[in-house]
Amino acid sequence: MRTKRGLGIGLVVVTAVMLAVLSVAAVTPLVKQAGAQIAPTVELLAEPNSHTALSYDVSVPTTPCLTETALTVTGNGVAVTPLSLTIVDPNSATVVLPNSTATPLEFTLTCLDAQEELVTALTIREFFSIPVTKTVEGPVPADASFTVNVACRASTTVAMTTQAFQPAALLVLNPVSIDLAFDAAGGTSYFFGYAASDCTITEPGNGGAATSSITPPTVNTDLPGVYPVAIVNTFVAVPTFTG
Repeated sequence: MRTKRGLGIGLVVVTAVMLAVLSVAAVTPLVKQAGAQIAPTVELLAEPNSHTALSYDVSVPTTPCLTETALTVTGNGVAVTPLSLTIVDPNSATVVLPNSTATPLEFTLTCLDAQEELVTALTIREFFSIPVTKTVEGPVPADASFTVNVACRASTTVAMTTQAFQPAALLVLNPVSIDLAFDAAGGTSYFFGYAASDCTITEPGNGGAATSSITPPTVNTDLPGVYPVAIVNTFVAVPTFTG
């Protein structure tokens, strides 16, 4: 009787141990599989290529990507739908974002490397925008055209080494002068910058308006954000005389 009881106890212990081993064996591949999906973040570059569109060249300098490249962008934490997105090759892309996108931008590029493991690369970029809104009043000629100039240079109130814009690699700002064109309908055009700046807005071509106003004519962009400018052109009817 004791022998049977001892055998029964032994069988229970052996069974429990085997089940424990099988459980570990079953779970281990899942842990490894899950771990394979967690890859260290690698460096990502996002270089602006325009002052009149929110457009970037995005690339992974270490070129680990082989297939399934994808790029996502958020503006101030909100997902952004690009106006255009071109995957140039597995390690680079060009993207154009809506003018109204908020700063900061977070770019995330994902892909698979030669071992078919997930690669994640990300970076954060900041910018400022100057939306120039033109309003035309009075009897404007249908063929009237207007030229607005936005000229920016490095801010004189913030040191390049302490300003809020990131990344630090782009803190050197060369003077920039961009012309924005408008027709008789007016509208809004954008200027984009990527460092603390002092900007001056002028209108070298006012379309023959009797009066023009620019509010404000100068903008300081020491912080990333939106700096609206309003321009009003007023036309007056030319009196006709009969006699």
